[in-house]
Amino acid sequence: MSLSRCRKNGAGAARPVLSLRARAFPMLHSITLTLKSDQFLLLHPLLQNGFCIRAGACSSLRDILITDLGLSGEAIRRIRTVLLDGIVVHDLDAVYPPALSTLALSNGIAVLPGTCTHVDRPFAGSRSAISSRKCPPVLWDGIKEVRIQFCSLLAEEWGDIFLERGIIVAISDMKALLEERFPELRGSLREARLNETGVTAAKLSDWIKSRPDWERIGLYLLEP
Repeated sequence: MSLSRCRKNGAGAARPVLSLRARAFPMLHSITLTLKSDQFLLLHPLLQNGFCIRAGACSSLRDILITDLGLSGEAIRRIRTVLLDGIVVHDLDAVYPPALSTLALSNGIAVLPGTCTHVDRPFAGSRSAISSRKCPPVLWDGIKEVRIQFCSLLAEEWGDIFLERGIIVAISDMKALLEERFPELRGSLREARLNETGVTAAKLSDWIKSRPDWERIGLYLLEP
């Protein structure tokens, strides 16, 4: 794994920033945007409906939270509701999310969007709780894709971390974001790269608008 740099994040852990060439989005178009960290909020709407990441084939749930999402142990202890495909999880080390599964997390007992189960203490079990799940099938070359959903408060607080590490989003979501915030993004953007090739904000916008809504892309944010 190639590390381009490392700095402290708000969750309390050193945050490695991964090179797109080394890891993130094989078989997808990739967009890399460079802008000041205080402008990352402009991209936070992309997190509201969930996003996808790619992880090692045999990554446990805890591995995904720490290694792939960049959360510290202290941050993980703040997560009180953990659901895998709508089922409560109470052992982060014993569960290995399968490819294309959905992981939903909240720092309270409020029910997450699209779910009907919650817990009232960290990782508590229930009749339908998952206690163990072995290494799942993979998508390709030792990689699996997992969908992530955070409650709005956590997504807002940790969104910069996720965007720096890289997320997978639908073109339709990118189109909606550009329609709402393109002038702000264009004014804040220091550099844009499409598949590692530098492009202007206008050309990037035109490219996004030309793509089918169902297509997905890898998005990655950098600071100058």
